Amino acid sequence: MPSIRRDLSIVVAEDVDAELLGDRVRTVLAGRANDLESVELLALTTCNQLPAAARHRLRIRAGQANALIRLVLRPLGRTMTDSEANQIRDDVYLALHEGPVKDLIVK
Repeated sequence: MPSIRRDLSIVVAEDVDAELLGDRVRTVLAGRANDLESVELLALTTCNQLPAAARHRLRIRAGQANALIRLVLRPLGRTMTDSEANQIRDDVYLALHEGPVKDLIVK
């Protein structure tokens, strides 16, 4: 079956690590976790390392970081629709994101 990739830009505590984020993703997906092929932390940039425009857009605070995360979804027995992938992406986003600004696909 083909995979679907969704990238997320979220605000998290600056001391978070890839293992903790992966555990949180699997927890929030619960029964849908079997549709998850991988979770990858692509970058973790602390508040003070971000350009001023990015800090303002995210409304990020000291002690937080911007995490870029890649989800790869691939159900084993069927083809996943874009709508399903977008809903999973938003569910993961809402579970992990600790900032005041929300960037959701499904409205």
